[in-house]
Amino acid sequence: MGRKLGKYPIFASQKGIFQYMKSFKYRLSPEGSECSYGTTDLRPCLGCPIEVEGCVVLMCTEGVALFSIDFHNYTFRRGDLLVVMYDRTVIPLKVSAGFRVEWVSLSLSVCNDTFYKISSVKFWDRFYFYPVCRLEPEHPRLVESWLLQVKWIARHTEDTYRTELLQSVFYQLMLSLCCEMERLSLASGKSEKRSHAWVVANDFMVLVGRHYVKHRDVAYYATRLCVSPDYLNKLSLKYILMTPKEYINRQCIMAIKTYLSSTDLSVKNIANELNYEDASYLCRFFRRMTGMSPLEYRERLGKP
Repeated sequence: MGRKLGKYPIFASQKGIFQYMKSFKYRLSPEGSECSYGTTDLRPCLGCPIEVEGCVVLMCTEGVALFSIDFHNYTFRRGDLLVVMYDRTVIPLKVSAGFRVEWVSLSLSVCNDTFYKISSVKFWDRFYFYPVCRLEPEHPRLVESWLLQVKWIARHTEDTYRTELLQSVFYQLMLSLCCEMERLSLASGKSEKRSHAWVVANDFMVLVGRHYVKHRDVAYYATRLCVSPDYLNKLSLKYILMTPKEYINRQCIMAIKTYLSSTDLSVKNIANELNYEDASYLCRFFRRMTGMSPLEYRERLGKP
């Protein structure tokens, strides 16, 4: 089957959805590496998805960048932390002058243990909704210390102990993030006031973000959430201000636009990536939603 993030299963087969993308993905680490690290300005990979085999931890040390994460844009500034799992699509779009980031790449064999150990649904939901961690003033030094630990383990430990030590420090990092998120949640008191209806609407958005490539029918999400399509429609209109189908379509359009603006993939290959039956179907859908064809959209952006 596959590993679980909270209550939602992430199947190993999902990794195959983006197999074609490997031809234009950017690698920070050597293929098959258990642990690697470095410093970069990310300029060589602007507009390209970052290849992640397990997890990549990025700490911004200078400047600011704009990332597309699962086709939503996020600002990444000095002192911010970004933890990228293999089941996410992360594309650096812009970087400022002097932008620098320290990174650590860990294999899936190192990370899997932590995915099973941390079972807090609230943590994983928040982690996926807010992937860029805005650190408190005292936290960057703690993350820098963590990076030094990982580098020391990678350089100075024997193979017999290295994997277990890396698993331990990765678990410490993620558990610390989990504890900090719970502390902030308790301090605000907001999470306790959210109704069950809000939670269902929130879970719907999470599920769409993870499964829209393979599932674009409302019935699938209603079944996963154990509610009727009609009830899901009412909740979606109340909390998201659009119908479930409109939200799914919006996610798909955002994905298509990101591919058109950030890659040189043909419309046919974009259709393959996003699981459309053929390019003509994708073109009709895109024109119906935006009033223009994919190629017209790309031309308006000044791309050939």
